[in-house]
Amino acid sequence: MDTRFVTLNDRPFFVRSWGTPDKPPLLMLHGFPEYGGAWAELAERLCDRFYCIAPDQRGFGQSWAPPEVARYRIAELVSDMVALIDQLGGRVTLLGHDWGAAVAYGVTTYFPDRIERLIIGNGVHPVPFQRALAAGGAQSRASAYIEALRAEGSETRLSADGFSGLMRLFSAHMDLGWMTPERAQTYRQEWARDGR
Repeated sequence: MDTRFVTLNDRPFFVRSWGTPDKPPLLMLHGFPEYGGAWAELAERLCDRFYCIAPDQRGFGQSWAPPEVARYRIAELVSDMVALIDQLGGRVTLLGHDWGAAVAYGVTTYFPDRIERLIIGNGVHPVPFQRALAAGGAQSRASAYIEALRAEGSETRLSADGFSGLMRLFSAHMDLGWMTPERAQTYRQEWARDGR
C-alpha cells in the first residue's frame, strides 16, 4: 500500500493506493463512519487486476475537514472525487459503499463521462430513497439515526467512553467477526482526529 496527500479543489486529501497505475483504476469510496483504509483487505485482493485508490473523503480520516456543515453538501463531495478522477487521468470504475455510494451516484449522474462502470455495495439509489423517506413508514424509521447524528452535541455523545456510542451505531445489525481489537483501535484513532 502506498499513501500520499493530494490537493483536490485547493485542499489536502489523504489517499491510499494498491497496485500499479498501469492497471485500470478502481476508485473506492468508503461509508460512514469509515475512512479509506477500510478498503485495505478488498484492495489487496483486487490490486493484481486494478489500481485501487481509496481516499479519505472530506471530513474523514486525514483529509480536509471543514467545520462548516454547508461544506458537506453532496455537490462539494462530488466535486472532490471528480477532481481526483481528473488527476488519475481518465475514466474509472467507481465503487461506493454506504455514504460513499451516495457520492458515487452523484459522480455518475452528473459526470458520466468519467465513469467506466459503477459498483454500489450497500447503498440505495437516491431517487427511490427520497421517495421512501417522503412516504414515511419503515424507511423513515430506519433513517431516524440521521437526525440523531445532526442533533446538537451528538459528537460529544458518540465520542464519549472511547467512541463507544459511535462503535454501537456503526456495528448495529452487523456481524463484527472482522473487527479485531487492532482494527477497532485504528478506527478509534481515525475518529479521534481533530475536527472529525
